[in-house]
Amino acid sequence: MARPARVLPVLFLGTLVAALDIALIGPSLSAIEAAFGLTERASAWILNAFILANLVGLPFTARLGDVWGKRATFASCLSLLAVGSIIVASAPSISVLLIGRVLQGLGASGLFPMAAAVVGDVVTPARRGAALGLLGSVFGLAFLIGPIIAGILVQTSWRLVFIAPLPLALIVIAASLIVLPNTRLTDHERFDTRGALLLGAALLLGALGLTRFDALAGIAYNGVAALLITGGAAFVWLYGRHAARAASPLIAPAFFARRQVGLAALFSFGAGLVEALFVFLPKYCMVAYGVDRSEASYLLLPLVVCITAGAPVAGRARFSPSDQRF
Repeated sequence: MARPARVLPVLFLGTLVAALDIALIGPSLSAIEAAFGLTERASAWILNAFILANLVGLPFTARLGDVWGKRATFASCLSLLAVGSIIVASAPSISVLLIGRVLQGLGASGLFPMAAAVVGDVVTPARRGAALGLLGSVFGLAFLIGPIIAGILVQTSWRLVFIAPLPLALIVIAASLIVLPNTRLTDHERFDTRGALLLGAALLLGALGLTRFDALAGIAYNGVAALLITGGAAFVWLYGRHAARAASPLIAPAFFARRQVGLAALFSFGAGLVEALFVFLPKYCMVAYGVDRSEASYLLLPLVVCITAGAPVAGRARFSPSDQRF
């Protein structure tokens, strides 16, 4: 069995690379807009492309870890993220840049789920919360150092911002192939391709619909958004029918009947809403307070220091038996 002392640093650094891809983009948006002559609405797709790919890829990559193996999936996702970073850094046009961002999002989608799954394999239940809290602090650390790195590099070229994490990514890829266990649930289960396509279509249409809603836009514009969301809901219904009959569905509907899962999903959703705002805070400071790009990066420091310190503390929290009633 792999030793946690060897495995956890690899998982920590791998998820740090993915978190940096989110933390670095905020301070770089203005420079990318200027380089390609983008409007603010158009530049929002630099972030949206990553988020949509991450959302759609999550159920695929998480299931691949069960069927293909956690080590292979972790290394492959990190490699895909690195390839996407190279494409973004060398992009001659916004279209190529968005392709790179999609690859980055797909790669990042498998890193944190695989890291959490490996923690479940190699860390004892008594220390599992502390280990997951350590992984959670990665996002605080990324938003601590990411804006600083971006604020320095963007003064030379925004392309350097996406090249900077590549050496770390290559080191972690090599280490993961050596250190991580390649555990899988079974050698006989087939990947649920039909379910993956249905669920992917549901997530993509729903997310696209949400990104298109605009209170200032006309009825026709928001009508398209509503249509996309309706289409996403229809695919959710189709996936539910498929999963009820499939021998090994991508995600079993009965899984969501557990109260623990519902609470975890609710808390994760709330945390995601808050963390999504972090990306736009540097740009907001530039527009609202007139600070320059490098100064805007440092204004996140109080927020992310508290997150970095708080995540491990929360992971180490202990509950009395009377609290464990969920």
